[in-house]
Amino acid sequence: TGKLSPAGVAAGDEAGYAVAVYGDAAVVGAPGATVNGLKSGTAWVFERNAAGDWLQAARLDRAENVRAGDQFGTAVDIKGDTEAGLMLKNLLDAIELPRWLRGD
Repeated sequence: TGKLSPAGVAAGDEAGYAVAVYGDAAVVGAPGATVNGLKSGTAWVFERNAAGDWLQAARLDRAENVRAGDQFGTAVDIKGDTEAGLMLKNLLDAIELPRWLRGD
């Protein structure tokens, strides 16, 4: 057990709307966050340390293609212990890019 406390979370961000956990890694989505425009959205990546505490490892909202209304973080997924795979939810569908297309 533990508490995930994203830095910079604000009222209306909808932090925790989507959560994915795998091993010692977690992703928390906040589609209502205003970062690159109203409801552009964000997500945080957390890692659990040896003491069992969850520490924020990254904030994922700086993508140039995330714009107002995208609601990035509506759906999240995680694969492996530290590799986060995020899905962007549009009005009609959600797309997760395969690893070869992302260039990982």
